[in-house]
Amino acid sequence: MYEVLKIGRMYKLSIKCLLDVFDKMIKPILLYGSEIWGFSKNIDCLEKIQLRFCKLLLKLKSSTPNYMIYGELGRFPIEIDIKIRMVSFWARFQYGCFESFPFRQNFVIFVRQIT
Repeated sequence: MYEVLKIGRMYKLSIKCLLDVFDKMIKPILLYGSEIWGFSKNIDCLEKIQLRFCKLLLKLKSSTPNYMIYGELGRFPIEIDIKIRMVSFWARFQYGCFESFPFRQNFVIFVRQIT
């Protein structure tokens, strides 16, 4: 995250470009597997990372209200991305977009074991 900001400042990249780099390089790492663990209560940690990046990008104090950051950059909390991924995963699973039947059967068995 800090390296992205460092390179962005070195090459004088725009804010829009740096947000795009965050969405394509950092966010996938943060959201890896969120379709499964999305109901976890640890989403706040991911939100802090995104807000920290945005505040450093805009060179704002850490005491700046979060809603101002979202409004200024036109972004949404990362929790919304997680919920969208969870719903789309469930829809693909429910309506048969997973072609391999053994995968589906093993997943159902796994979910029954953990609940």
